[in-house]
Parts: sequence; structure tokens; C-alpha cells
Amino acid sequence: MRLKSIVIATTVLLGSATASIAAGSDNIDTSANTNSATTQSSGFAANNFIAPFANTYSALTNKDNTWGPQDRTGQWYLGVDANGLAGTPNSPSGAGANFTIGYNINKYFAVQYNQLVGRVFAGLGEGVVNFSNNTMFTPYAAGGAGWANLAGQATGAWDVGGGLKFELSRNVQASVDYRYIQTMAPSNISGANGRAGTNMIGAGLTWFFGGKDTTNNDTGNIQDNGATTAAQTVAMPTIDESKYVLPAGIKQCEGNFNLTEDGVACYTVNGDEVTVYLDTKFAYDKATLNAKGKKAIASFVNFIKDSNISSVTVKGYASQGQTGSEFDIYNQKLSEKRAQAVADYMKQLGLDSEKIITKGFGYNDTLGGIHKSDPRNQRVEASVSAPLKEAN
Repeated sequence: MRLKSIVIATTVLLGSATASIAAGSDNIDTSANTNSATTQSSGFAANNFIAPFANTYSALTNKDNTWGPQDRTGQWYLGVDANGLAGTPNSPSGAGANFTIGYNINKYFAVQYNQLVGRVFAGLGEGVVNFSNNTMFTPYAAGGAGWANLAGQATGAWDVGGGLKFELSRNVQASVDYRYIQTMAPSNISGANGRAGTNMIGAGLTWFFGGKDTTNNDTGNIQDNGATTAAQTVAMPTIDESKYVLPAGIKQCEGNFNLTEDGVACYTVNGDEVTVYLDTKFAYDKATLNAKGKKAIASFVNFIKDSNISSVTVKGYASQGQTGSEFDIYNQKLSEKRAQAVADYMKQLGLDSEKIITKGFGYNDTLGGIHKSDPRNQRVEASVSAPLKEAN
């Protein structure tokens, strides 16, 4: 009963602390002039708290094409794991569960409380190092200290471990996890006062709340809108280029620019914003860049650097010939290879790899106005925006 009281008290205490932080948070919405990252609300309003749980199924099934890297800076999180325990001679083996509550200081570091329940009990404060990258897979390492009851009596304890996280969406993450937990009992003999250790292996889900969102320039977290950019720019008026600071070496978009047979980088102006589009073509069944494609990519990357763009999503596509599950899979992989080829060349040009997100769409969203098998569908698209500046 005493141990159960400790667990309940710990849980209530953490819940109270979380509620206090939530009540004191303000909803913030600030935008930088040259960085398209937008800070969203970090509060715990009821709808914001429920949304991550409601979106679990769509995240697990990738319904909205959300799988991909995430910058979880400033996000709070709540995790649940089912695990198995491989005990030492002084600690039982069996099934268990653990619950985590934590905060991401930035994309690389987090702090959390880890509560283990089941055949044994433990409560551990942990530091977490996330090895963030430009994929949906995030390896991590963790370690900390607290208390544990592994042999019949609660005592001080420490743990160390790690695992692999799977970034399913902005608000949902899956993981496989390992911890070794060791008590600090004074005696190394068997029994309630003896030192004990256990290996915890499990898997679970984590839900995230608040934090910084970079969806303004990063289309990696929204459903693809296909090839609508051509239709949107058909009637764009010509502007007086002498009045504004426009993308160097890039011409204004004309008509259905992505229906051309060659790669192109061009811009449009909408109000006080300039947007640069990239459309790079590929040969049939190939993911190799040609000279014109490289030239277009170079101009596009220069604009990103000059405008301090926070991130860019590179989207690959394929033309549609035969249909069927085997062709779906093949063309999906081909479109991903094309997007990766463009991303790799961007990196060669000096663009930070952490700014680049790649997505493949197979032969979905072929260009309008042409046949689905037309070679012009064999392409990679990207677009970024920045504030329009007047010339001095």
C-alpha cells in the first residue's frame, strides 16, 4: 500500500505541475520577416489537447502523407509503452508498462519523467538526446536517476538506454525503447535490501502538444495539392522589375511553366510576397539530373540562401503507364529517388541537409491538361516564398 501511495502521489503531483504550466501559457503567434517559420500556440487549450489523440489513426496509416522529419522544439509530450522485463537474479521478469511526460528543449535535447508500473515499479527523471536528421527515423539515447522497487523495497536507482523513434506526424510518434535500470541498494546480496537490475524492452506511442510549427514554407506535413501551380500562374500580371528586389537569375513565370519539357525555376509575385517555383524533369524510368535541371536547382538554392528560408519540401512524381499494386510500389520508389536526387544536388550546392524534406507521390497528381503517361509528369517540384522588397 505504501508503494502504491508513492506512485499515486507522484502521478498527481506531475498532473498538477502540468496543469499549472498550461494555465500560465500564452497563445503566441509571431512571424519573422525573412524566416517563414511561424510559432504556434504552446498552450493546452482543450481542443489542442484532444487533437493529437484524435489524429492517431490517420498518423499511423499515413492518411495525410505526414510521415517525415519533425522539429519538436518547444513541444510537451505524453507517452505510453507496453514492455517486457528481463530481470536479474534479484529482480523478476514479466510484463509491464511505462508512462512518460516530457518537454523538448530543442530538436536535439529533451527532459522527461518516466514512470514504470507492473511486476516492478520505478520513477526516473531522464535526459534525452535525439539524433534528429532529415528522415522519419530518429535514434535517441537517454539516462537518468530516481527511485525503483525491483526487489521488494523502494530505493534510489539510475537508468540508461535508448531506442528508435518513428515520426508519424506533427503530433504523433511511435517508438521502440530499451532501458537498463539499476537500484542503489546498499547490499549486493539477494532480498529486499539487495541491489537489483532489470532490462526493459518495449514499444509505444507518444503524443505531442504545442511547440514551434514550420508549415508556412514546409509542405511536408500537409496533403499534396498536386500540380496546381501551373493553373494558378497562367494569368499572373507582369510586374515592373525595376521597382523590386527580385530573385537573381530567375525569370517571372509565364503560363503553364511546368508543362515545358525542360527544368525551370521561375517566380511569381502575390501582394507583398514573392514565390519561386522549381520544376525539374527526368527521363523515363530515371532519377538522373540533366544539365538544365541542375541549372534550375542552382538558381532555386541561391534564392533559399539569400532569403534565409527555413525549410523546403522537395516532391517527386512519376508518369502513369500500367496500373496495379506492383506498378504503384515501383513508381512510388522511383518518385522518391527523383526527389532524393534533387535534394542531394541541393546539398552539394551548400544547402543545409536539415532544411530539406523529401516526399514521393508516385504517379498520383499528374499534371492537368496532358495524358497521365506524358513524360512531363516525370518531375520534381518545390516552391518557397519570401517577403517582396522594394528596390532602393
